[in-house]
Amino acid sequence: MTIEPVPSLGQVNDPFSSLDPTTLMPSIGSTRFGDDDDPTTPWSEASGAAVNVTPAGSTGEGGRYRRITELGHGGWGVVERAVDRVLQREVAVKRIRAARDVSQEIRRRFLHEARITSQLQHPGVVPVHELAIGDHGDIYYVMKLLDGECLREHVRRQHATGKGDSDRWTHQTLMSAVAPLLDRFIDICQAIGYAHERGVIHRDLKPQNVMVGAFGETIVVDWGLAKKYREPISCNPPTAGSAPIIKQSSVAESHGGKKDSASIPGDPRHWLTEASDPQTLYGTLVGTPGYLSPEQSLGDSARVGPASDIYSLGIILYEMIGGEHPLAGRDMIAMIEATRAGAIPPIHEAQPYVPKPLAAICHRALAYLPEDRYASALELAEDVRRFIAGDEVSVYRATWVDRLARRALRHRGVTLTIAIATAMLLISSAGFGIVVHQAHQAEQVARLEAEAAHLEAEAAHLETLELLEKIDAEAALARWPSLSMQE
Repeated sequence: MTIEPVPSLGQVNDPFSSLDPTTLMPSIGSTRFGDDDDPTTPWSEASGAAVNVTPAGSTGEGGRYRRITELGHGGWGVVERAVDRVLQREVAVKRIRAARDVSQEIRRRFLHEARITSQLQHPGVVPVHELAIGDHGDIYYVMKLLDGECLREHVRRQHATGKGDSDRWTHQTLMSAVAPLLDRFIDICQAIGYAHERGVIHRDLKPQNVMVGAFGETIVVDWGLAKKYREPISCNPPTAGSAPIIKQSSVAESHGGKKDSASIPGDPRHWLTEASDPQTLYGTLVGTPGYLSPEQSLGDSARVGPASDIYSLGIILYEMIGGEHPLAGRDMIAMIEATRAGAIPPIHEAQPYVPKPLAAICHRALAYLPEDRYASALELAEDVRRFIAGDEVSVYRATWVDRLARRALRHRGVTLTIAIATAMLLISSAGFGIVVHQAHQAEQVARLEAEAAHLEAEAAHLETLELLEKIDAEAALARWPSLSMQE
């Protein structure tokens, strides 16, 4: 076997062969970060040195990435579909909109999101290919292009399909609709469990931040609010005094409003406006109303940890089962107040046909106190997996009827064989009983007929005796006529 020499770049017959070879150098290898650019430090325009990123890739018409269209945008970020001219593939490029007009704090937050996402090497986290500077000095990072839909749309379509035309749920239709969603939920829990093992909490888990691919991918996105609450298990423990990631004034101040000095700390009415669709908040409270854990909604940052993500996973599980958010129809303030009070409606109110073990899993994840929830996202995933497999879950004590039904479902072949044999035995027993009953009836009829014949025979015998007596009397009178005269 002969090995052909690999052609050099100039020998490759493609439209990109004329590019400067320096554009083939991945920018992540030449990216430099400031020594004090630690994601555990507060963001502030006045604190820390500027972040140094060596320009390597370009997003202009002649650069490495050619923009195709916009995929979506948020408050300050935009995600675009682009073509990687070097590797000849489509990618997603995230950048800051109006980069020259944003504060250093937003730039640091953007950099933090890119770094956190790139450090989480898991199939459930979108891969980051590179971090670079664009033509106009704006920082951007390149990710894998995700083709699919957000989890919220997937849940709604799954429920609409499962319910069907009857517009009524049954246990069967519910499980057919929820079972594929539970598989997705396990994938989400495993990705979050991996992040927790790496010392990272997401803090903004919601169906809008989960992408569902057409080929079974389940990807957790938008790690902009992620926080390192500790160092990874394989690393040294964190240094004392590490500050939370996001330090920002209230929403009212960030929009030019005035803060009421007499306001109650943490009162959402002083920094929230009503909205029908909860949005991610970057302020005193970090996250999305309706998906915040109670400790997050109270602003208790000291207690925010992996259990806070588990609470958000519980809300996602609630939506998968019930088809809608437990606080649907309420504004942001009402959502936060309900979360603070622990007033989340039981899942049975949204979906009466939910199995008790699955409802127990959901309620455990939504426990008010962090210590009452699952100890880890992986334990939550394991309980859901056991429910799907028909095994007993850790948070629900099954009755003997439940155990019998579960065993029957697990061993369907044996159960079907026993059921068929039992049915045949019952049918045979019923047929034999009918035959015996008919024979018994025939015996009774024969006995009654015999008794009637016996009575008839006795009556005939008596008549015969009376007749004989009468004949004997007449014969005696005929012999001795004097007897009749004496009478």
